[in-house]
Amino acid sequence: MSIKITEDLLEDLTSKAKCATSGPWDRQGLANLLRYGQKHDGPWNECESDCYLPLPEENDAEFISAANPDVILALINKIRDLTEANMAGVDI
Repeated sequence: MSIKITEDLLEDLTSKAKCATSGPWDRQGLANLLRYGQKHDGPWNECESDCYLPLPEENDAEFISAANPDVILALINKIRDLTEANMAGVDI
């Protein structure tokens, strides 16, 4: 699967990263966040209080916790810097 990195995507990710909690983000914290209440099979936004959401696989949880807002913002800044340098004809 190929995702086109557009300015709209970068803006959306920037906005979401800036609105996310500052952490600390870790696998255990993520598991605690997702494990409470009763099972819910519908869309997450229709979940009333005390819903149970399935825990992610351990590898997924490690990845999710590693992709914290600071990392996402740093990657976005790097993409923008490299794009700007490329447009200016600078060898990187």
